[in-house]
Formats: sequence, C-alpha cells, structure tokens
Amino acid sequence: MSFLNISGFYKTPLTKTLLGSLMIGSSVVHFPFLLSYKKFLIWDLVKIVEEKEVWRLLLSKLVFLDIKDFVCGSMLLFYLRLFEKRYGSQKFASYILATCALSIVLELGVMYCLTYLANIQVNLSHLPSGPFGIIFALFVPYFCDIPRVAHTTILGVPVTGKTLTYLLGFQLMSSSPEAAISASCGIIAGVLYRLNFFWVRKFIRIPNFVGSIFKATVGRVLDSSPPTDVDAHTGATLEVQRQMQMEQLEQQMLWNSMREMRNRGIPYRPRVSRLLVANDAAVRVTLGKSRQVCMRW
Repeated sequence: MSFLNISGFYKTPLTKTLLGSLMIGSSVVHFPFLLSYKKFLIWDLVKIVEEKEVWRLLLSKLVFLDIKDFVCGSMLLFYLRLFEKRYGSQKFASYILATCALSIVLELGVMYCLTYLANIQVNLSHLPSGPFGIIFALFVPYFCDIPRVAHTTILGVPVTGKTLTYLLGFQLMSSSPEAAISASCGIIAGVLYRLNFFWVRKFIRIPNFVGSIFKATVGRVLDSSPPTDVDAHTGATLEVQRQMQMEQLEQQMLWNSMREMRNRGIPYRPRVSRLLVANDAAVRVTLGKSRQVCMRW
C-alpha cells in the first residue's frame, strides 16, 4: 500500500467530498477580500466559554488555515480513504461523525482544564483549525487493522509501507503544542470508538434510511468511475482479485520469515505447497504440448 494507488476516489464519495470541501474552503479564506472572515474560523477558548460562541467548535473543523497543515492533512485523508472502501460510506460516515464529536468534547475539556483549572501560564487558548480529530482518529484502525510488512531496513530500523503515513502524521502533530493536543484528542476519540465507550456506536451513527437517500441522490453525482489502468492488479472476478492479493501477502510474509531466520542463523527450508506443485505440473504439460506441435511443424 502506498500513496501511488491508482484507484483514485472509486467507491469513496465521502472522502471525495471532504477533500473537495477542504480544498475549496482553505483556498477561499485566503482571498484578500475574505481575510476579515478568518477570525470566525479560529478555535478560541475564551470566546467559546466566556462569549458563548459555541459555533466555533464546528466551524474551526471545516478548513485548514495553515498551508502546511492543509498539505499534510489532505495527503493523509486521501490515503486513509481505504477505510471507506473497507467499511462502506455509511459506516465510514458514522465513524467520522462519532469520532469528530468525541474529539471536540475532549479538546474542550482538556483546554478548559489546562487554562482555567490548572492555571498554566502558557498561551494555549487557540487550537489549530482543521479536522485533526477525524484524521488522527483514523490512525487507530490503521494501526490495529492494517498489517505491518517490512520492505527494507535503514540503519537497522525497519521501513514498512506504513512508515510514510506515520511520518506525515508526526509532521502534522508536531507543528505546535496546540496541534499535539488536537491530535492526541483525535487518537483518544478513535480508541474510545473502538472500545465502544458508553455505546457510542449505537447512539452516534447514520440511520439506514438516511444512507439510502444520500446514496440514491448525492451518491450518484459523487461516484467515480473504476480504474482502467491495465497495469493495475485486477482480475476478471472479485475472487480472482482477492486471490491475487492473498498471494502477494503470502509472498511478503514468506520473505519476512526468511529474513528473520537468516538473521537468527537458522537454515530455512521452504515448504512447497500442493498448489505450487499443481501449477508447476500444469506448466510442464503445457510446455510439452507446445514442443510436440513444434516438432510436427
């Protein structure tokens, strides 16, 4: 798995909508005649608590005001779209809605405790704008469900297909102490959703009839065509595609086990499966028939 996946936004209309909205919103707020409205998109604890501007909790999640955060966040959302393909758009929307609500509550509670209760003499009244809670909540299933397959090592450190994603997440998280707080709240929200804390999966979810209505109306407009690249790993049927993916995963696991046993100094004796023997026999029969035809000519 890599960022060079050619499937695009196929079967990911929700991610397509999120990225399109972020791109449009983050670009529009930087227009000269709209700079005066940027102040309404800032997460300000003083205005939220003392002036009761609760709408800032939601509006601050709609756009990135920092260009660097926008680039890293967009790349992470584009890659983590794989969970929409795995869950389906309705379940993925429920996950985003629940984790976003949990992260907003956690951010407000943490910032209130640090500012008013702990009396910390550090200016932490502002949090960075952008969907930090959604992005970092997706790191929880990414860490738990996506297998870790090492490709190579650099100075003894294994480099996997997930390394680039973690590096982008660390870059986005380490841009400021406020960003670290938002990212941590997002990760905690993902853990709470995975543990079904206070039955959050039951109470915060998209109803089936709402998903059906959106699929029949907006979904048709946002659907993307399937990939047509001939070099893609596609098969004639879904079973063939799954079999090819399983074979690739088995090969990666085989090379990893060989590498580990070689490092331990244990001689590795590969086991030839019946499927490989059958394929080898079929290839030999085919070659034999082709030789007979050539000899006749």
